[in-house]
Amino acid sequence: MIGKGGTAIGVAIATALMPPLAVVGYGMGVLQVQFALGALLLFLTNLAAITLSFAVIARMSGAAKPLYKVEWKPRFVAIIFVAFLVLAVPLTMTLSRLSKEATMRIAARSAITEACGGKDADIAQLEVSWPLFDKPSVQALVVAPTYSSNAEMQSRKRISAFMGTPVDVNLQQLQAADFQSQTRAMIDAAMQRTAAGIAADVPPYDRIRASIGLPTHGIWANRAERRVYVEPIAAPGWTLTDYAEVEKSANSQQKDWNVRILPPASEELRVLIRQGDRTPEDAISPATAAWALKRWGMGAVTIAAPKVEETDAMIEQFRTAGVASALDSEDAPVPPEGRAVVAVVKVYAKSPTRRAQEADEAKKADEARKSEETATNR
Repeated sequence: MIGKGGTAIGVAIATALMPPLAVVGYGMGVLQVQFALGALLLFLTNLAAITLSFAVIARMSGAAKPLYKVEWKPRFVAIIFVAFLVLAVPLTMTLSRLSKEATMRIAARSAITEACGGKDADIAQLEVSWPLFDKPSVQALVVAPTYSSNAEMQSRKRISAFMGTPVDVNLQQLQAADFQSQTRAMIDAAMQRTAAGIAADVPPYDRIRASIGLPTHGIWANRAERRVYVEPIAAPGWTLTDYAEVEKSANSQQKDWNVRILPPASEELRVLIRQGDRTPEDAISPATAAWALKRWGMGAVTIAAPKVEETDAMIEQFRTAGVASALDSEDAPVPPEGRAVVAVVKVYAKSPTRRAQEADEAKKADEARKSEETATNR
């Protein structure tokens, strides 16, 4: 029995809880809040149903106290009531919206058919939407042998009268006399609809370029992650801090897309890790350095810095950004008290040619050392 119970619990979690949670994560990843909230509501509903079923079965089987022996404290009743309202209110609103959409779909199909010529009219596409806080709408594509004037206005009046509220109707008519023409018209409309949907999902490149205010090498989008990557041309006098601020400003003007600027790469970064005298003008903050390394896709860097607490904090900040750090403190002595501490982050790794040269030099030095040892032993 225990094995079967464990299997049932596992199946319930796998089929009812994990899919909505995955959709919540996806909705948050693509910045679709309404999408994520709908999946979260489904997750909470399934969780409540599973919990209630488990409680009922546990009491029926004797594994838990019967209901008449349960001590119902006021706070428990209040918690249950609040939880019920949290789930019942949005579920009731959603159910009401779906019921209204189903009723409006039937009314729209009948009204549009009558307005466009009766039985000879064929509704190729019909979309019905009834938002919770907006006016309901109907979009339809009709293929008919003749064109019916004022069909959209007549359909709007009939649907609004049936539903008891104003309804927006967008009606498109295609004229086709025979079956072959009707089929071709439906295919053309579907292709046009698909192209319009793809065009509507294109990022606002011109608006993003205008918000950045710099000429660019390239700009491209990742539609799955709703991100736009911009590679600007190196601007005279601009620092990494300037590029980071421009990215922040561009994102404040975009709602549906996340802008990521890829700043011009540098051979090394001078990072100010402790304030003090003689601060270099080109020194940047550890946060800006971590941002730049992440934008460049760096997985590991070498840091030349003294062994102080601020160096450890910077290495941890890099690690959080997904950048591993190798500390080289031999050539970086601790500066005097009151002097600014600057770390040098070496961005570029050694080239294969340079690594081969170093390996060859190390091999020759090792051979020379062995020769000297042999000569000394003789």
